[in-house]
Amino acid sequence: MQKDKQVAQKDSPSLLKIISDDPFICSVAIRQKYEKNHEKTTLKRLVVTNIMTKANYALKILDYSTKEAFEDDEAFFKKLIDIKHTNIARIMDFYPVELPENTFAIMLVMELEDCSLEDYLKSHIFSEIETIEIIWQLFKGLQCVHQKGIHHLNLHCKNILVFGNIYKLSDFWAERKLIACKEVYHKMVPEIYRKDPKIMYDKVDFFFLGIVLFQIAFNLSSKKDQYLLFQRLTDMLSFPELVYNEGINKFFNDKNEKVGLRYAGLWRFCFNSLLSFNPEKRKDFANAFLPKIKEMNLWKFPAKKIKKEETKKNEDLDDPW
Repeated sequence: MQKDKQVAQKDSPSLLKIISDDPFICSVAIRQKYEKNHEKTTLKRLVVTNIMTKANYALKILDYSTKEAFEDDEAFFKKLIDIKHTNIARIMDFYPVELPENTFAIMLVMELEDCSLEDYLKSHIFSEIETIEIIWQLFKGLQCVHQKGIHHLNLHCKNILVFGNIYKLSDFWAERKLIACKEVYHKMVPEIYRKDPKIMYDKVDFFFLGIVLFQIAFNLSSKKDQYLLFQRLTDMLSFPELVYNEGINKFFNDKNEKVGLRYAGLWRFCFNSLLSFNPEKRKDFANAFLPKIKEMNLWKFPAKKIKKEETKKNEDLDDPW
């Protein structure tokens, strides 16, 4: 431990303070990140141990090349740390770190997940009842942060963490990152593709929720399957709204012919609203999803783990759509 402190102190005195003042940050994580001359990396995730309680946590490290970006995210994480919701991955604390050459990093200490939804999809095929439960949980998480004026803006299966039968949103983006983003994933959103002057960020989150739902419902776990979905959505963006919406329906029908979803009407409604060309129409999902699944008797509330016998009983019901 003393040797590790000396290494940290040589590279950056502020790291010594972090190691000595907080038991969450272990010397192994510091060494892995900073020993190689502060080599810049993409966002990292490490497992650290509280040396007092022996509890494990996730440590995420984000690098920044500009002071402005660093300060923007520092204020953003101060908001996130106060959020306590079942479907939001908890940030226990975070630590700003000044690095050489006027660069910065933020260390996030978070609760440790079992795995990401992306990894879970590779080994698990979800039933339609499980899919309803997952989407409802994610919607409740989005609803919570939206009420606090926070948006996710980077929602995909890798950023959804699995904790037993609980699914939590993680890796939120500050709005400045979406504005500056040039990634293909974000340009699938129709209003971003069109460069609309005003972006309704909550509707962007709903669009991404639709993509996640599509991946779960049709078990699109491979990179090839995901690429084909993203490519199909991107190809339709240059068409008028009516043609775009017809394309969504056709894409759904083509997939459903192979899978044969029992509750096809429910899923068609979800996709038509969440992936809508018009962001205003995405609120249809928020207003109608819960009443519809209650009407179909597909889920018992309040939320609880669904038992196998309940799943079988529900799957005997006809789709009233």
